[in-house]
Amino acid sequence: MGYSHVCTSPILFGLPWSFITRRRPDEQLPYGTMTDDEMRQMPIPSLQPDWGILCLWVTGRAMELGRELFQLWGYKRVDELVWVKTSQLGRLIRTGRTGHWLKSVPTIIMSKKLMGSHTCEHLLVAVKVPPTHPADEEIPWDTHPTLKSLRKGVDTDVVVAEVRETSRKPDEVYGVIERYIPFC
Repeated sequence: MGYSHVCTSPILFGLPWSFITRRRPDEQLPYGTMTDDEMRQMPIPSLQPDWGILCLWVTGRAMELGRELFQLWGYKRVDELVWVKTSQLGRLIRTGRTGHWLKSVPTIIMSKKLMGSHTCEHLLVAVKVPPTHPADEEIPWDTHPTLKSLRKGVDTDVVVAEVRETSRKPDEVYGVIERYIPFC
């Protein structure tokens, strides 16, 4: 099967997730949010050609919804990066708006399931699968020219970095993505 080389830039974004906290149910976020149904209706597939790379920031409660959105939009999750948040003093963030608490530092190392929503964030990475690609067939990483150029397995899965302004992600993540997806 012949393929033409398609150069595509990755899409990297975080959705304005809506959530209600247990500790402070009336807390307001400093930005507007979207409902899950509004997110499902977003025209994300129209923004990229087949085999494009989509990177989506999620927190604990949004992990399953993020995976659902990938499937709905025609993407398959292929990787994940975790941002473990620290304070300006280099200490781990132990609680967040959702009221989750960590018992100790080894909890982060031992089980991502026990981490609170604002102790870390996950960057889910997915590839847009063509509608004609058989569901039971593997992604053609080694044969498709666009996918072949990706540098899989050469970087980190965890970034430990300081929390800054609301919703601002660590600069280190952009370097990871640039190394993973080389420029055309």
